[in-house]
Amino acid sequence: MTNQQSDIEFANKVKREEIATYRQADFVIVVSEQERQLLVPDLPDNKLAIIPNIHPMGEYIPTAARDKNVLMFVGWGQYEPNSDAVLYFANEILPLILEQAPQVRFKVIGEGYPEAVKNLHGGPIEILGHVPSMHPYLTESYISLAPLRYGSGVKGKIGEALSYGLPVVTTSVGLEGFGLTPGKQILIGDTPREFADHVLGLLNDPVQHAEIGISGRNFLEQNFSEAVVKIKINEVFQHIEQTPVPWLKLKGRVLCSRFYHALNRYVLWRFNKSH
Repeated sequence: MTNQQSDIEFANKVKREEIATYRQADFVIVVSEQERQLLVPDLPDNKLAIIPNIHPMGEYIPTAARDKNVLMFVGWGQYEPNSDAVLYFANEILPLILEQAPQVRFKVIGEGYPEAVKNLHGGPIEILGHVPSMHPYLTESYISLAPLRYGSGVKGKIGEALSYGLPVVTTSVGLEGFGLTPGKQILIGDTPREFADHVLGLLNDPVQHAEIGISGRNFLEQNFSEAVVKIKINEVFQHIEQTPVPWLKLKGRVLCSRFYHALNRYVLWRFNKSH
């Protein structure tokens, strides 16, 4: 937040408009428990359901097969929380790590970063920009970093890393939306010293590295895989079918029909294909 009055007023206006729209709906779907809790004060609980994002499972790469010197960050550079995270890590956290692990390299992947980030390139920092595939970096890197200080929502970069069994060190902001247990499936550091110590701990303890990586991957598969989300979608539609819905005017029936066809075209088709 900028704390500027105009921005606060605009945020409140958008919130009022969104809540008014949600109240007109028969059912509201969110992607995390945290988002559901935000809406509970304004909507009946029986109108809310959680269907999480699908995180495809990647190739599991064991600790011994990874490059112990590579730390990775991925994100779209024009999204300000990402550029802030890179600058924060490079200026305040990486020097603490280099004191004890001078061989590490910090790779930043993603396009659109401002000049302040691009100018970091050199020495232990590699600003790679756009890459054609994330697979080589997800299989090579030893730790995925998400030192986010602000922002919201479920972070795709974290889910992608977990799917490969790649341990993640992030902040409380980065943790939001997943339901992961700090210290078991992910590591949380909200100060430069805490963050650096978690990275150094993983670099120096291959057993902890393997445990965090496997536990995080298992959690993702049990809660965000395609098979799990398919079950949740079916549960939501069963609930909708059992819920009395007011008689819709012709326009409403047409809109519902269009919604169903759009849903079937862009979402449900993936669950009907053969595996």
